[in-house]
Amino acid sequence: MSYTKTINDLLHGNIATGLSPAKQKVWPRYCYHFTDEQNLATILRTGHLISRWDAQQTNSMVNENANPEVIAGTNEAIKQAVRLYFRPQTPTLNNNEGFRAESKYKQAKCPFPVYLLFPLAQILALPDTKFSATSFALHQEPHLLSGSQAFSELPFDLIYHDSAFGPDERNNIIHHRHAEIIVPHELPLTHLLYIMVRSVAEKETIINLLKFRHLEQYISKVRVDEDNLYFFKNWTYVDNVLMDDDHVNIQMHLGDDAYPVEWADSDDPLVPENRKAYLDFNVRFQDATKKKFLVTGGGHLVPERQLINLKSMDTSAYRMMIELDGHLAYYGTYYASNNLPY
Repeated sequence: MSYTKTINDLLHGNIATGLSPAKQKVWPRYCYHFTDEQNLATILRTGHLISRWDAQQTNSMVNENANPEVIAGTNEAIKQAVRLYFRPQTPTLNNNEGFRAESKYKQAKCPFPVYLLFPLAQILALPDTKFSATSFALHQEPHLLSGSQAFSELPFDLIYHDSAFGPDERNNIIHHRHAEIIVPHELPLTHLLYIMVRSVAEKETIINLLKFRHLEQYISKVRVDEDNLYFFKNWTYVDNVLMDDDHVNIQMHLGDDAYPVEWADSDDPLVPENRKAYLDFNVRFQDATKKKFLVTGGGHLVPERQLINLKSMDTSAYRMMIELDGHLAYYGTYYASNNLPY
């Protein structure tokens, strides 16, 4: 049985997965690698997705997405391979995704997550590709599999499990949701199909950063997870930003810890005593004269919506950044039709 035959059976429901119809038509097409926006430029510039070991040797990992305890329990040979998942919405992403107050992360964090999507059948067919039915991060010798027959026999109902479970099932299901694919040392980005982000604002950010970093060849691959198939989206991020000559209109997606509950009815919120329990929100501008403006300072609540008047700026061209706890959450540029872009 070929890889393509098994994948088609998964897509058409001939092999049970328990997925919703929308996810069933999408998830088995691809294998997935997630990283933070801070790491993306380095990955794209090199033209390869590289192993953790190689990234550490070259100091190319800016943001650590993985829990140190989990990495400590991972076999050294696995660390020297590129690791991909069979599915998005993994338990690791649930722990790390989104802009959260520091106290809300479980050691590792991925504030601005980006998924890289690769064609599953092609990656499995590479000469040295191996895979497993469970995570390679377990404290035991990895059980490596290869070949189309072994792939067809994987417990897909556990790997793609996407519903509630009882405490007795927890460990088994969590381990299978982390089922992995490994490619030794590096995977060329010639196989890359899509770069997936959570929102329109994040797509604009990635595109602007790709232009700034002279990586325009990847712009056509950037997609938005409009149907909530890839990310959990339980935490704070920038959803949409509208920019014009006079105003900027910001729309946020708010997580549970965006600001204290008692701030909701306050026009002038105070900085809470435990500042690290909540997000810090800043908006910065640089106008056509290169003059810089800080519109919002520390201690302000993260708004669900905010309209900013730009009357004090030269808006023939300007840049805008939104920062959450000091991390870039949005980067946009605007220029009047008669002006050249940055």
